[in-house]
Amino acid sequence: MKTTQNFLITIQGATSEKDVLERFTSQLERLSFSIQNMHFLNFQSSLFLLMHFELAESSDKKSLTKVLDKVAKHYKLELLICQLPESSITSPENRYILTLLSRQLPPELLTKLFRHLRKNQLCVTEVRPLDADDLHVFEIKIHADQPIERQQLMKELLELKSEYQLDLALQADDLFRRNKRLIFLDADMTFIQCEMINDMSRFAGKEAEVAEITQRAMDGKIQFNEALQQRVALLKCSPQRFGTLDFEYSVHPRC
Repeated sequence: MKTTQNFLITIQGATSEKDVLERFTSQLERLSFSIQNMHFLNFQSSLFLLMHFELAESSDKKSLTKVLDKVAKHYKLELLICQLPESSITSPENRYILTLLSRQLPPELLTKLFRHLRKNQLCVTEVRPLDADDLHVFEIKIHADQPIERQQLMKELLELKSEYQLDLALQADDLFRRNKRLIFLDADMTFIQCEMINDMSRFAGKEAEVAEITQRAMDGKIQFNEALQQRVALLKCSPQRFGTLDFEYSVHPRC
């Protein structure tokens, strides 16, 4: 029975050369391996490359170091090769993606979030940014021994969301998520600087009642689905009246 070896390679340093990636991968062609994961960042002539790959039994760490060290020295880059223990490469059954969106990203926010996840036996395995202009958006990969109770976790993080004005979304990391075609999201107070349903309630003369239901939902006293149904039921205006909303009320984007 053939066995394989998993390695984590870190390459970093300052260089203005444009062919670093292809030079490294061309050296890897000499070995029998498969790339499992790769992260690359080239910012203001500072390069960072992280690769996780699997080597066949016939290859060893010494030969791997030899072929990569040659290129690293050519570009004067730092090279670190770490062999992963077998226990760290098992694939868990319960995998999730926690998406974080915030205008600011203070260290204490991440400290509280990561601490809460750890205390709930949720293991963070990867954090990567998403393109979002002026907003900070990160995908946080989570592994769990047991299925996560989504509503319970989001309720526990409600105080964190209110304190730092951020949005969090939890999804199973499965084929459905990776092949999504349609996304629904609550953009109020995140992408636009208002709570639209509250402002629409002005036209129905129900601003106080709707705002009270919104606050109860934000405090976790009622479910958001129930709150939405209650607020919509209070909006008794005609469609023609709401049709002029965009002309009478200015919506300012946050991003």
